[in-house]
Amino acid sequence: DGDMTSDKKDSGEIGDQLVIEIKEAKKKLNVIRDVVDDIIEIKEAKKKLNVIRDVVDDILEAAERGIKRLGGGEENE
Repeated sequence: DGDMTSDKKDSGEIGDQLVIEIKEAKKKLNVIRDVVDDIIEIKEAKKKLNVIRDVVDDILEAAERGIKRLGGGEENE
C-alpha cells in the first residue's frame, strides 16, 4: 500500500508541475499572439499610408502640371 500512495503522490506532483508549465506556456503564447496582431495592424496601416502617399504624389504631380500649363514654370518649395 505504501508504494501505491507514494506513486499517487508523485503523479500528483508531476501533474501539478505540468499544469504550472502549461499555464506559463499559455501566457507566453498569448504574448506572441499579441505581438503578431500588432505586426498585422502595422502592416495594414503601412498599406493605407502607402495609398495616401500615392494620392498625395498624384496631387502634387497634377499641381505641377497645372502650374506649368499656366506659365508659372518651376515652383520653388
